[in-house]
Amino acid sequence: MTITTTSPSYLDRCTQKRADQYALIPPEWRIDPIPSVESKPNALPVLRSLLTSQELSLTEETDIGVLLRRLASGELSSVELTRAFAKRAALAHQLTTCCTEIFFEEAFAAARELDSHLATTGTTVGPLHGLPVSIKDLFSVKGVDTSIGWVGLTNNPEQADKSVARTLRRLGAVLYLKTNLPQSMMMSDSYNHVFGQCVNPFNRALISGGSSGGEGTLVAARGSVLGIGTDLGGSIRIPAALCGLYGLSPSPGRHPYERGK
Repeated sequence: MTITTTSPSYLDRCTQKRADQYALIPPEWRIDPIPSVESKPNALPVLRSLLTSQELSLTEETDIGVLLRRLASGELSSVELTRAFAKRAALAHQLTTCCTEIFFEEAFAAARELDSHLATTGTTVGPLHGLPVSIKDLFSVKGVDTSIGWVGLTNNPEQADKSVARTLRRLGAVLYLKTNLPQSMMMSDSYNHVFGQCVNPFNRALISGGSSGGEGTLVAARGSVLGIGTDLGGSIRIPAALCGLYGLSPSPGRHPYERGK
């Protein structure tokens, strides 16, 4: 006699992963109902209608230098800035599927520590002190998956930050989410079975490119002021072009490239 067990199908795992992701969005930030693409093709007016004047002022500031100076002076707290971008990112994700891993509570805790450090010492941790930074779901962040769009790599959280995440934290950045990409990053689009199709915030009937399409969408939607992607054959340049952004693709070897898996 043998006992047979049935593992969840890949569709079941995808459904559960998306449900787990949605549960991490605070109830007060959930859009219900989500407007159809036909009725609201452009996500930006929808986002602006759901934010306070202060949240709009912070998230629509395009000069990072302004935000960093306000953070360094103590005029603006990292907690306030991180909450504003986290809220806008959560709203943008519901309209565009731009995010993968969400870890807002950990980000708020990190922001509080940075604010406390500044208040206690009068100094910043680094040049990105208190700035929320989004990161492509290729880089390892402790406590969350690095699935790269593969169902089989979900539910396997990283045990430690790796090079890019470590460097960003050392510079004072606050990591708060990871962004969508194609399975294995081998497409100039950003679709995978786990999270679905990432779309362009200016026209949700169109794509935002890839493979750093989640970053392109999120930054264009102003849910992030600075996003970290990767580019070998246009993976930053294509989303930047499709989303009306500036993207920097450094020469190979200029930055560490250490994957999670």
